[in-house]
Amino acid sequence: MGSWADTGLYPTIFGIDARSFLPIVVFLFHWSTVTLSISVAIMLLSFVMLYHHVSYEDMFRIIRRALTGRLRYRHQPKHRANMRNY
Repeated sequence: MGSWADTGLYPTIFGIDARSFLPIVVFLFHWSTVTLSISVAIMLLSFVMLYHHVSYEDMFRIIRRALTGRLRYRHQPKHRANMRNY
């Protein structure tokens, strides 16, 4: 029986992150080489992320930063542009 401190850990099944099992479940219901390759690629990505201590949320942030770039532009909404004196 685990401690309450274990509630912050990610769930694993046989040492594999449980969130990476969704493509495997899809492969079990729809057998094809495409779904097999997608599920294997996601599991390999999960192993690499686990090795480097990167969570899925951090990986999505890294991908978003790579796609959008480092600079963030501040856009002022058009309905606020005329209200500068307030």
